[in-house]
Amino acid sequence: MQPSPSPTFRARRGFTLVEIICVVLLMAIVTGIGLFMLKGTIPAGQDRNAIALANSINAAQQAYEMRVSTALTNWTGAASDNARFQLINPYIPFASGQTLAAFTPAGYTFVFGANLDTKVSVTGPSGALSY
Repeated sequence: MQPSPSPTFRARRGFTLVEIICVVLLMAIVTGIGLFMLKGTIPAGQDRNAIALANSINAAQQAYEMRVSTALTNWTGAASDNARFQLINPYIPFASGQTLAAFTPAGYTFVFGANLDTKVSVTGPSGALSY
């Protein structure tokens, strides 16, 4: 004869409502913390991208100055920032044939200095970027 289970013993067949509420609450808290931590990463990444492009422009200015004997005259004679960009365009990787407007990320502006030794200034949605 097999012993019968005691009357107070019951087989559990799932989670209680309290356990489910606790798990959902913990998941909501972890998700909220994660979203808060990620909130500033997209604008910061866009700023870093604009700074990287500005650094490539600065390197192209230096290469242009070293390789072209009339670089200073050409630079001061250029009428606009787009004309200056066209002078250094062959020295910027992956910018062949682009204009300054096409090379500049959306929401940012690059302003060239009066001479080749001046770094390009970058302005973004949050203001001027220093690098």
